Amino acid sequence: MAICVTGSGGFIGRALLKRLASEKKPVSALIRTGCPDLPEAPDIRYVKGDLRSPVVLSELFENCGCLIHLAFASDSAASGHKEAEQVNVNATENLILKAADYGISRVIYVSAASLYQRNGGIITEETPSKSKGSNVYENHKITCENILKKIAEDYDMDLVILRPVSVYGPGDKKFLHFFRTIKSSKIFMIGSGENHIPLVYVEDLVNAITAAIDHPLAIDQEYIVAGSNSSLTLGKMVKQVSECLGTKPDIVPLPSFPALYAAKLIENIFPSFGFPSPFGNEYLSFFTEDLIYSSEKITLDLGVSLNTTPEEGIVKTIEFYRSNRLI
Repeated sequence: MAICVTGSGGFIGRALLKRLASEKKPVSALIRTGCPDLPEAPDIRYVKGDLRSPVVLSELFENCGCLIHLAFASDSAASGHKEAEQVNVNATENLILKAADYGISRVIYVSAASLYQRNGGIITEETPSKSKGSNVYENHKITCENILKKIAEDYDMDLVILRPVSVYGPGDKKFLHFFRTIKSSKIFMIGSGENHIPLVYVEDLVNAITAAIDHPLAIDQEYIVAGSNSSLTLGKMVKQVSECLGTKPDIVPLPSFPALYAAKLIENIFPSFGFPSPFGNEYLSFFTEDLIYSSEKITLDLGVSLNTTPEEGIVKTIEFYRSNRLI
């Protein structure tokens, strides 16, 4: 039986397809029209179309036994909240119902570690989850998780929820602006820089996803996926990136409260005029909150390797940026 993958043209999706192709796993991959430079392999069957199309889903689910759901419209401000809700929430509900009709037995949903409440200590799977998100992205993830749990229970499907921290690595563009800023002559540091930055290298996340495909202990489980960087602070990350880039930027400290307040205003004002927010509270919170996550459960249950160090991951990411003339 083949493995279905949604969001195949995205950063994580491409890395996952390369891994599955290297393992010669049969894959049915959903992509949107206009996705260049996709992995080519005899075992990958690409299905072009919209996630919301019943015809497309019928083609996607043919001879499939496992669904890996990655597709998600994260830039809701750019497409409109209603459009994002249709893609993220309504389409997910239709997707899982259609998967049940086709007899798909296991669903792996890649959610977000930010759904856990802040507890002032190490966050584990025992940490309570938020009942309401801090932004549209989190609210959609919470709603999708609840939908998937209900339908999986009703149709006796195995559900595995992975909650990764921020994912980085070759192919990622999310950290590009941050790295470019470090390369410049001056960087504004919000807060003290002593806060811990939760990251996971993309290949480590792929390790977690592939382990969840058929492992019996993964059934109906929720796992945090965080890399081996519990001691990485923002200040250390800036130092590592600047050393890799061969630069020594002047660091200008800024108080966190005014910056977060301004970001919240920008996050709310820009969409009201039909423009995506250039950054927002979620973006700045990543660089100001002190967060440490534990991946002990998934490493013990599934034997997943999450051992890429920040030093290794940052070097590989910068090599990608340089080879593509992005930095």
